[in-house]
Amino acid sequence: MKTHWVIAGIAVVGIGALAVLAAAVLWWGIYVQRWEGPMVYRVASVASLPAARFAGTPILLRDYLDDVESLKTYLASEEAVQAKLTREITDDDRKQALERLLQEAATKELADIRKISITDEQVQEAIQTEFVSSGGDQAAFEAYLQKNFRWTLQDFEKHVVRPVLLERLLTASYAADHENDLEAFQTYLDDRLKKDDVVRYVKF
Repeated sequence: MKTHWVIAGIAVVGIGALAVLAAAVLWWGIYVQRWEGPMVYRVASVASLPAARFAGTPILLRDYLDDVESLKTYLASEEAVQAKLTREITDDDRKQALERLLQEAATKELADIRKISITDEQVQEAIQTEFVSSGGDQAAFEAYLQKNFRWTLQDFEKHVVRPVLLERLLTASYAADHENDLEAFQTYLDDRLKKDDVVRYVKF
C-alpha cells in the first residue's frame, strides 16, 4: 500500500514539474522569442496575459497580438502590393505596435486628468468626414477595414479614431499651458512612458 502512495506522489510531483517547465517554456517563447503562432493566440485569448503594464494596468497580450496580426494582414494585402509596401513584419514594427498601445494608455490617462473626452457622435462624425472616402459609404469602408487590416469598425474606432481625436484635443490643451508649444504633448508622452510604472514584458 505504501508503495502505491509513493508512486502516486512521484507521479504528482512529475506532473507538477512538467507543468512548471511547460509554463516556463511558454513564457520564454512569448516574451523573449516573441512566438505568435496559433497556440499563443489561443492562450492569449483565454488568459489575461500582459504584454506590458501602464500605471498598474496591463496592456493585454491579446491586444498586442491583434495589432501585430493586423499589420501582417496589411503588409500582405493587395493594397500594399500595389503601393509597393509589401514586406515581412519586423521587430521594429512589433515594438511600435506595443509602444502605440502604451501611448494610447498614456493619452487616456492625461485625458482623464484634464477631463477631456470624446463622444460617440464625434467619433461617427470623424469617420464620415475624414475616413470614409468621398462618395463612398460606411459598409464599403467596413469591408475595406476587414480586408486590409482584419479590423471591425469598432476596432478602427478604438485604435485610430478615438486616439487621433484625443491627441488633437490634448495637443491644443497642453500647448495652451506650455507657451503654445504644439510639441509639448508629444514630449509629455515620451517622458511619461519612461516612468518606473511603465513596464514592457515583450522584449525586442
